[in-house]
Amino acid sequence: MGVGGVNVTVGANTEQFKAQMAKAKASVSKFGKSTVNLNRKLKKLGKGFTSVGKTLSMGLTAPIVAMAAVSVKAFEEQIVAERRLEDAIGGAAEALKKQAAELQKTTRFGDEATMAAQAQLATLGLTEDQILKLTPLVQDLSARTGKDLAGAAKIVVGAISTGATTLEKFGVKLESTNTQTENFDETIRGLTESVQGQAEVLAGEGMGSMIQMQNAIGDLMEQFGEIVAEGMKPFLIKIKELAEGFQKLSPETKKIIVTIAGLAAAVGPLLLVLGV
Repeated sequence: MGVGGVNVTVGANTEQFKAQMAKAKASVSKFGKSTVNLNRKLKKLGKGFTSVGKTLSMGLTAPIVAMAAVSVKAFEEQIVAERRLEDAIGGAAEALKKQAAELQKTTRFGDEATMAAQAQLATLGLTEDQILKLTPLVQDLSARTGKDLAGAAKIVVGAISTGATTLEKFGVKLESTNTQTENFDETIRGLTESVQGQAEVLAGEGMGSMIQMQNAIGDLMEQFGEIVAEGMKPFLIKIKELAEGFQKLSPETKKIIVTIAGLAAAVGPLLLVLGV
């Protein structure tokens, strides 16, 4: 009975062991399938993240970076135009800047172009009040002749300074014996009678409305640019200080840095080759 009992017990234990092993094998197989499925899901999720990342980069990040660059450039152009006008007039020129901004709302001319024309007029030594009177008429002359604002300003400056007859067809009759003040007064009279209001008329025709819209957006970009430039300033100062600090390092230290950087650059390709 003892022997039989042993046989029975061993047989029973063997069958139980086989059953447990089969169960364990099934569990491992199930776990393996779950792992494969999880791996597939993770890969799919990873592809999804990659797709979202690309979409955000192309659809959001890139446009924001581009807009920031455009806005900073617009802000810089505005600053340059204002500084040139201030240098030409020898002062803050706040009234002229304000006039340029106001004229932009009713004409096709951006305020930067108007300030550039005002700076040209200032080379005559005109007072700020004289420039304020002449600027709208220069815009009208530009609209009437089809010349750009700088070209129209050049004609007016030449006529007033030399008494040239280039404005005679617009009713401006100058004499070589006139003083500059007399030429200025005659230019104001003649242009007022012949071309006054032409710039505003042109703004309401053809692509005028679109150009005004572009000018308005340009002003908005300038405001954004000012914010971006101010925000970047601390970061740029730190980079500048870091660059200056590296410049002060000894030649030996610089060589060590370059050597380490070169080794670091070589590690990636080397590991790739070893991995293959």
